[in-house]
Amino acid sequence: MLLVLLLASSSWVVGLAPRMLPADHRLAVAGPLAADDNFTRSYTAATELTILANDQPGTAALNPASVLLLGSSSSGTTDVAGQGATFSVDATGLVRARPAPFSGSQTTARIRYTVQDQTGAASAPATLTLTLTNAAPLARADAATTPTNTPVTVAVTSNDTDADGAATIRAATVQISSPIGTNGGGTFRVEATGSVTFTPAGGFTGTSSTTYTVQDELGRVSGAAQITITVSNAAPVAVRDVAATLTGTAVQIPVLQNDTDANGYATLVPGSVTLSPSSGVTTGGRFSVNTTTGVVTFVPAAGSTGATIGYRVRDTQGALSNSANITVIITSLSADVQATLRGPATVPAGAYVELSLTLTNAGTVAATSVQGRVRLPAYLSEVTASHNAVYGTTTGAVVFPAADLPAGTSRVHTVRLLMPARTAVSAVGTSTATSADPAALNNDGTQPAALTTCAPVQVADVAALGTGPATVAGPGRVGYQVQAVNYGPSTATQVALAAQLPANLTGVAVSGGGRYDAATGRVTVPAVAEIAARTATSVSISFDTPPAGTIVAAQVWATSTTAQGDPLPANNDSSGPLASWQTTITGPVASTFCPGPATLTAVTSPGQRLNTYYPGLGTAAGTTLRVGPARAAPDAEAIQAGDLVLVMQMQGADLDYSNSAAYGDGLAYEYLPARGHLWSTCWAGRYEYRYVTGSSVTPGAGGTLLLAAPLTAIYQNSDATTNAGARRYQVIRVPRFRSLTLGADAQPAAWDGRTGGVLALQVEGPFEPAGYRLDARGAGFRGGGGVLLGGPAPAGVSTTDWAMRWGTAVHAAKGEGLAGTPRLLNGAGVLLNTGSEGYPGGSMGRGAPANAGGGGTDGNTRNNQNNTGGGGGANGGFGGQGGNAWFVGNATGGNGGEPFLAAQPGRVVLGGGGGAGSTNNGTGGQGAAVNVNNGFNSSGGAGGGIVLLNLDQLVGTGIIDVSGASVTLPVDNDGGGGGGGGGSVVVMSRGSLTGLTVVANGGRGGDNNLAATGPHGPGGGGSAGVVLASGALAAASQAVPGSNGLTGTSAGPDAFGATPGSQLAPLWRTDVLPEELPQVSSCRLVPLPVTLQYFEAVGCAAAAQLRWATAQEINSARFEVERSVDGHRFTRVSSRPAAGQSTTPRTYTFTDYPPAQPLLYYRLRQVDQDSTFTYSGVRVVQLAAPTGQPRLYPNPAAGTVTLDLTALAPDTYSVGIYNLVGQQQQRRTAAGGQLSSWPLDALLPGVYLLEVTAPGFCWRQRIIRQ
Repeated sequence: MLLVLLLASSSWVVGLAPRMLPADHRLAVAGPLAADDNFTRSYTAATELTILANDQPGTAALNPASVLLLGSSSSGTTDVAGQGATFSVDATGLVRARPAPFSGSQTTARIRYTVQDQTGAASAPATLTLTLTNAAPLARADAATTPTNTPVTVAVTSNDTDADGAATIRAATVQISSPIGTNGGGTFRVEATGSVTFTPAGGFTGTSSTTYTVQDELGRVSGAAQITITVSNAAPVAVRDVAATLTGTAVQIPVLQNDTDANGYATLVPGSVTLSPSSGVTTGGRFSVNTTTGVVTFVPAAGSTGATIGYRVRDTQGALSNSANITVIITSLSADVQATLRGPATVPAGAYVELSLTLTNAGTVAATSVQGRVRLPAYLSEVTASHNAVYGTTTGAVVFPAADLPAGTSRVHTVRLLMPARTAVSAVGTSTATSADPAALNNDGTQPAALTTCAPVQVADVAALGTGPATVAGPGRVGYQVQAVNYGPSTATQVALAAQLPANLTGVAVSGGGRYDAATGRVTVPAVAEIAARTATSVSISFDTPPAGTIVAAQVWATSTTAQGDPLPANNDSSGPLASWQTTITGPVASTFCPGPATLTAVTSPGQRLNTYYPGLGTAAGTTLRVGPARAAPDAEAIQAGDLVLVMQMQGADLDYSNSAAYGDGLAYEYLPARGHLWSTCWAGRYEYRYVTGSSVTPGAGGTLLLAAPLTAIYQNSDATTNAGARRYQVIRVPRFRSLTLGADAQPAAWDGRTGGVLALQVEGPFEPAGYRLDARGAGFRGGGGVLLGGPAPAGVSTTDWAMRWGTAVHAAKGEGLAGTPRLLNGAGVLLNTGSEGYPGGSMGRGAPANAGGGGTDGNTRNNQNNTGGGGGANGGFGGQGGNAWFVGNATGGNGGEPFLAAQPGRVVLGGGGGAGSTNNGTGGQGAAVNVNNGFNSSGGAGGGIVLLNLDQLVGTGIIDVSGASVTLPVDNDGGGGGGGGGSVVVMSRGSLTGLTVVANGGRGGDNNLAATGPHGPGGGGSAGVVLASGALAAASQAVPGSNGLTGTSAGPDAFGATPGSQLAPLWRTDVLPEELPQVSSCRLVPLPVTLQYFEAVGCAAAAQLRWATAQEINSARFEVERSVDGHRFTRVSSRPAAGQSTTPRTYTFTDYPPAQPLLYYRLRQVDQDSTFTYSGVRVVQLAAPTGQPRLYPNPAAGTVTLDLTALAPDTYSVGIYNLVGQQQQRRTAAGGQLSSWPLDALLPGVYLLEVTAPGFCWRQRIIRQ
C-alpha cells in the first residue's frame, strides 16, 4: 500500500525535519476553496447574502473584492443574470439578489461564483442557491353590526396577516364560500376592493355568516375565515318640522315626511306618533294626531302668533325615535307652493331614468326657505341629483337645498338613477317652506301630480361578429372567433350564436358545445341563458386547412329572446361588416429570399431602444414602400437587406360625425352612448411581417424598401380632412435575436401621432426576461388635453353637443384613437395643440370617436362652469362614462370609447386615450378657482401600447405591461379626465408561457373636489386591454378595467355619474394557433424534424383508437397525445417515445379510454430533442354505443373470409387489416346491411387485426391467416 500525505501548512512530515526534503520536493501552493452556499429567505426579505463565511483560504487570505459572478450568459459583479434572479456583489463580498417574479409556495434561484486570494489564485466555481419561500396568508375572522335593512361593508383583509408582510395580501382576490348568508339573513358580495358587503334580507334581525379566502400576490390561498354580521334594529330619526299658517287658520303638518329610519321609510308606524305634552295643548293652540296617517293638525288659539310642541314615533319593531319639535308660525301673508314630479312610464333595465321635480309658487308673495324632496326606494344604484343634493341610500330620500321662491316663479330639480332589472321605481315629490301655505295638499305628496312610477322593460342590443386571419398557409389549422356582444342597456336572454362555413371541412372543433354539420356547413351553438350589458360571449371554431387556393367564406349571426327585443337588429343578422369574412388558404408565402438563422445575442441595458420606427409615406401595397426619417433616437438603425420589418396601420377609420346621438357608429338609440366608428371603413390594426431584400433607408432620410413578399393588405398615410381623420401607418425594424436577456426594463417609444407605441421582438432561441418588464404602460393613443375655457359660446352650441369644433370657448377635448387625433392633447405631461382639427365634426364634446374617450360637454354654454368629466379610453372593453355636470346634474360627461371588436392575433390597436374634463377655473389642487396649470390637470390619460413577442422558448420569469395611464393630477372644482384604455399583447411561443405575467389594465379616471363642496364630473375609467397568447400565462396575469374617479359630496366621495371601464372576456385568449399570426415568408431554415404521413383517430364504443405514421424522423424525442372536450383546451393523456433518427416509415398506436363524452378532440404534440415542438391537425372522435355487431367467419381462415354487416345500419364502412405492430396491410370499404367477401391470399400466415369503422362506430376482431 502506498500512503501519500499532503500537508498544506505543517512543518513536519513524520519525524523528518524540513531540511531533509530535497529542494525539488517542495509542497505546492494551495488556492482558495469556494464552498457551495444555501440560503432560505422569504421572497420579500432583504436578500443580502454572505457567501465567503464557509469558503476556505489557500496559502493566502481571501480577497472579498475578487468575487466574480458567473451568469447564464455573462459574468461580472453587477446585474448578472442567474437562474431565477439577477445578482450583484460588492467589494466586501456581500451578494445581493433581485429575484424574478414567481408564483406558488417557493422558487429557487442559483448562480455560480469564484473567489481569489490575495495572491490572485482563484477557486473553482461554487454554487449559491437561494430558496425563496412564500407563506400562505392568514385570513382572520371578521364581525360587524348593522341596522335592519342596512348593508354593511367589511374590510375583511384589514386584520389578515402574511408572514411575508401584510403588503403582499391581494385584497382583490377575496372569494366567499357562499353569497347566501346563514339563517337566511341576507347576501354577501365581494367588492372590487376586496371588501365584502352584506345586504340583510328584508326585516331580518340576528346573525348571518359566510367564510372567505384571500390570496397573496403570488397566488397562494389562505385558509377559510368566517365573516359574521349581526343585524340589529335601528331607532328611527325624527326631524324638526316648521310650518306656517294664516291667522285663525288651521294647518296640517305631515311630520313623518322628513323623518328617516335606517330600515327604510316604510317601517315608520304613522299611528305611533305621540305628542309632548300628550294632550297637545299649548299656549298658542292645540295639536292633534291623525292615528291613521300620522299627520298633525294645529288649530291656533285666538291671538296666537305661533306654537311649538314635541313628538316621537316608533318603527314596526317598536324602536322609539328621538324627540323633535313641531313649530308653527302664524302670519298674515301666504304663498302657494305646488310640487309636481314627472318621469317616464317605462325605461329599459340598465338605462338611466331622469325624474324632474318642479316647484311652482302660485301665491301672491314669495315663499321662504322652500325645500324640495323626492322620496325613492332605498338602495337604488347610481342615483345622482342636481343642486348638489345627495341620495340617502338607506332612507331613499333626496333633499334639495332650501331657497326662497318668488311669487309666480318655478324651480326645477332633477334626479337620475339606474333602472333596476326587475322592480318598478315609485317616487313621491314634496316640498316644505317656512312661509304660510293655505293649500298644503298640493305639495305634501298626496296628489297624483306628485307621484310617478317607472317600470323596467328588457331591451338589449346584441351585436354578432366574427374574426379570422385573412390568409393561412397550409398545411395547418384555421382558427376563428365568433362573438355576441351585448351593448345593453338591459341583460340579453337566451342568446344563440350561429355561423355558416363551407361544407365538408375536416377536423372541425367548436367550443361551447357547438356542432358543425359537414353536409350544410352550418355551425350551431347552444343558447347562453343571459349576457349582461357591456359583456360578451364567444365561441372558438377551428378546422384543418383545406387545399391551397381555397377561399373559406364565413358568416355569423345571433338571436335572442330579450322580452322587448333588440333596438338595432342590423348588427346581429349577418348583414353587418364584421359578420362576414373570408380566409384564403395558400401554400407557403412566395419568396425568393430567405435569410439565415438569427445570430444576434444580446443583454439589454437601461434606456436601450430595441426597435427603430419609420413613418410610412403614401400608400403601401405590393413589394415596394416608402418611409420618412426614423423617429429620433441614439440607437436608431438603418434598414438593410435581410432585416425583418413590421408594417402596421395605426390609425384609419371613418366616423359618423354628425352632432347627434348617431355620432361614431351611426346607430342612434336614446339609451345608449354615442360612440364608435363605421366598421365598414376601418383599416386600423392590420399588420404584417416582411423580410427586406433591398433598401435605401437611413434613419436621417428614410427611403425606399423592397420586400421579399408582397403585402396582403393596403396601408395608407394621409392627413385629416373635413370628412375623415388621419390615416397613419409605420414601418418598424424588428431585430431577430438568437437569444435575448433583459438587463433592464425595455420600453417602446411612446406613440407621437406618426410612430411608436409598439414593442416588437423576434427571439428565435431562449428569451430570458430576468424579472424585468417589457413596459408599454401609457405608450398608446394620447389623452385629450385639458384647457381652461370660459365661454361664452356662439349661437348653435348647446349643453347636449356630441361634437363641436375648437373655438367655441366651451366643452373639452376628445381623446386620441384609431380614428384620428384631436387638436388638444396630453403630450406626456404638457399641452400639445396640433393647430388643426383631427376629427371630422370637431375635437370637442362628449361623442366618443372609435376607441377614444369623449370630452366633457359642459352644462353651461355661457361660462363653461358646470363641469363634466371625460370618458375613458377603450380597447378590450368599453370605456367608462365621464361624470355629470356640476349643480345642474346634466349627464353629458364624455362617453366611454368603444372596444376594438376586430381584435385578433393578426390585428390589434393601441389603447384609446381618455377624454378631457371641462374646466373653467384651471384648478390643480391648490383650492377652488386657483388657476394652477391653465386647465391641463383635467386632461385624459394615455392608452397602453402594443407588445408583439414571438419567441422560441421562455427562460425564467418576466412581465409584459400594457396598462393604460391613470389620471393622477389633482383637480379641485373642475372636471376630471378619463383614464386610458389598456393596450394589446400578442405573444407566441413554442414552449410554456407560465413564467410570463401579462398585465393589461385600464387607467383610473381623474378625481376632483374631494372636499364636500359640491360634486363636479369625475373621469370615467379606461377599459381593460387585449391579450392574445399561445398558452397559459402566469397566475398573476390580469386585465382589470380602470375604476372611475370620484368627487366630493356632503355624504362623502361619490362617482356622480362616472362609471368604470369594462372587460370583454373574448378579448383575453390563451389558445392562439400559430396559423392565426400574419406570415413572414416561406423560408424554412432547417429540415422538418418529422414528416408525418398520417394521423387517424376513430371511436370504438368507449375507447378512442389513435394511429399515426412517420416517413422520416430527425432528432425526434417523443409524441405526446393530447385530448380536449371542446377542441381548444387540450391536456396530455399519453406520451410515446419517438425513433430519434429514422429514414424508414414508423407506425405508432395508442388506445385512450376517456371519461364518458360523446365528442372528443385529439392532436399530437411532436417534441424534438431540443424541446421544440409542433402540433398535428386535430382529429374528432365520436363515441357512441353500436346498435349491432358485425360477424367474421370462418376464423381461422386459409383463403377467403366473410364479413357480415347485416346487423349494422346502412352506411359506408371503412375496413382495414393491420399487423400486430399497427402497420396497415389492406384497406377497402363495405356497405352496412350486407355480406362481403374478403380474400386473404396477399397476407402471410399469422395473426392480424381487422377493424371496421364509421363516424361514431368502431369494431375490431383478431383474425388468424392459416
